[in-house]
Amino acid sequence: MVNLPDYQQRLKSLGLRIGYLRRRTGMTQEALADQLDVSWSSISKIETGVACPSLRMIWGICQILQVEPRTLFDE
Repeated sequence: MVNLPDYQQRLKSLGLRIGYLRRRTGMTQEALADQLDVSWSSISKIETGVACPSLRMIWGICQILQVEPRTLFDE
């Protein structure tokens, strides 16, 4: 069984890292969303920890931001 508070904290941490890496490149949420072919609100929800990105989206984010997937998950 998944420990819900731990899962939510990790999801929030993932979103914060994505947001940090996106801003570091000077990219807006809208620009990232356009490149991923998703809505701006999808990116916003991921960055705030409200939504969990799919594996496909994680892969796309990593390609666009030019980082290794482990970068998003390293503690």
